[in-house]
Amino acid sequence: MIRHIKFLKNFKSFINATIKGKHKKKNGSKISAGTIKCYKCMHNLIIKYEIHTETELLIPVLRNATRKDYLEVREYWRSFQKNYLSYLFREQNHFDNYVGLNNKVIRTFLNWVKNDKGFDLGDFRSALYIQTEDPPILTFSVNQIKFLIHNNTFHDSLSSALQRSKNILVFGCLTGLRYSDMMTIKQEHIKNMDDEVYLDLYSQKTGAVIILKLPP
Repeated sequence: MIRHIKFLKNFKSFINATIKGKHKKKNGSKISAGTIKCYKCMHNLIIKYEIHTETELLIPVLRNATRKDYLEVREYWRSFQKNYLSYLFREQNHFDNYVGLNNKVIRTFLNWVKNDKGFDLGDFRSALYIQTEDPPILTFSVNQIKFLIHNNTFHDSLSSALQRSKNILVFGCLTGLRYSDMMTIKQEHIKNMDDEVYLDLYSQKTGAVIILKLPP
C-alpha cells in the first residue's frame, strides 16, 4: 500500500529540526549556519519547481508494501529525478556541482524522514544520484598577485564592486581562507599578539578554530 505526504511541509519541519539542533551531523555536532542556509535555498527552489510544473511534490510512503509497491516507488523517484534535473539545467541554468548538491540535500532530507519520522520510503537512494564535475583550478603567479595588490592604476580602473571583489580574491589567496569564512570576519576576530596581527575565528564548514598570522 502506498500513501503520500507533502514534501514541502515535511522539508520545513526538517529545517526547523536542524535549526533547533534536533537534526545533527553523524558525529553529533550541530549543522552549520551555512548548511542551514543551503537547506532554505533548496526549499525556495522546490517552491519554484512546483509553480513551474503546476504540481505539488509528494513523498510516497509504504505500508504493508508488496514488491509491486516498491517498484512503483522506485519508478516515482526516477521520474522525479529526470524532471527535476531537467528543470535545474534548462530552466535555472545550474551546473553539475550545484545540481549534485541539491540531490545530496534531498537524500539527507529523505533519510531524516525515514529514520527520524519512521516512514518506510523504499529504495529512493538509487534513483537520486549525485552528479559532480571537476572544474579547472585557476592559479596566480607571485607577479600576478603583486600586480593585483600594488597596481593602483588597474585598481582605479575598476568599478567599486570589482574593486571589492578583487580585494576579497587577494585576501583569499594570501590567507587560504574559504569565502564563507572571510565573510564572517569581524573586528573582534583581529588580534594583536607580540607586535603581529592574527585572525582568530571558527571555520563555518568544519567548526575548527583558525588562528592565522596575517602578512603585512
